[in-house]
Amino acid sequence: IIVLGESFVKILDDAQGLEIGLPQFAFSTFVLLVVYSLWWLYFSDTAEKLVNFKSYRTSVPWVYGHLPLAASLIAFGVAAKKLFGSTISYPTDPANPEYRLLYTVAVVLYLLALAAIDHGLDDDEVGQNQTREALVHVVGAILVAAIGLLGVGLTPVAYVALVSIVMVAQVAYSIYRESTLTAA
Repeated sequence: IIVLGESFVKILDDAQGLEIGLPQFAFSTFVLLVVYSLWWLYFSDTAEKLVNFKSYRTSVPWVYGHLPLAASLIAFGVAAKKLFGSTISYPTDPANPEYRLLYTVAVVLYLLALAAIDHGLDDDEVGQNQTREALVHVVGAILVAAIGLLGVGLTPVAYVALVSIVMVAQVAYSIYRESTLTAA
């Protein structure tokens, strides 16, 4: 929670005292959607569930998946701040490749770590097959990687908008899955 909050605060700090235009507002909105999605996917789907510590196959990925998850959040905050800075100086130019790739790696690493963590949850306790949930995160990671690698000419706003669509789709799937589980 602290790292996600720091990401948001760093962007607000960069915006302080500046006249914010439409590109900066749009960028901030899309990044906020991604931050919300990161929060939702972990705390709604993962944090409250129980781990099967009787099996190394599930408990080891759950335990060790949290290190890359935390590292990815730090990288995400740095990348979001740098990309936001480029929307202030060069709003219509393509995103800086280093910042775009850092943002991409951060989100991809987060989703892959989350897939490992979800895989470690006890299917019986959760009431659903966590392998499917993990695969959704892997597919999301592949899509974000494709956007990051192929989106060479995208502005920071367009790039982050596409990533936010992938992330919000994962949240929507999560909500749908929970609603079908509670309805059954």
